[in-house]
Amino acid sequence: GEFGNHGNYLLAEFGLGKSLRADFVLVQGSSAGWEVDMVELEPVVDALFNKDRTPTKRLRLAQKQIADWRDYERTDGASLRRQLADDTKRDLLKFNSGGDPCTMSCQRLRDPESYVSYNYHIVIGRRADLFKEAQRLRSRSRHDDRIDIATYDRIVEVAAELDDE
Repeated sequence: GEFGNHGNYLLAEFGLGKSLRADFVLVQGSSAGWEVDMVELEPVVDALFNKDRTPTKRLRLAQKQIADWRDYERTDGASLRRQLADDTKRDLLKFNSGGDPCTMSCQRLRDPESYVSYNYHIVIGRRADLFKEAQRLRSRSRHDDRIDIATYDRIVEVAAELDDE
């Protein structure tokens, strides 16, 4: 997320409705509103693409899951906000003081008038398994589907940079 630190919540095994689930959700508040990053983790040993350069079955299933999350957000946005607000009580970062999530500009997460931006991420495979065209396909996914596809190598690098700070 790009927003300032007005409240960060990390949720594991977050349920969207009765049948959908995200491995992790990061909720960040700022004066501009809320940014929600939903993350689907796939096995590190799985490839992103087949030898014929098409997405693997595992990657296609993850993309379908995110399409389902997006449909839920569009059709049940108010329910999703309530679930997110309620689940901040299970925050892994222990940021929630027990109150209702609210930005410094008093935008409540569960308020339908508050601005919420949803971002979607798939983490799968290793960089060594990528080929030249993979970067183009990942860029197209980010642009066309608004899904960021990252390898575990990238996650480790980001964690190391944060650790150095």
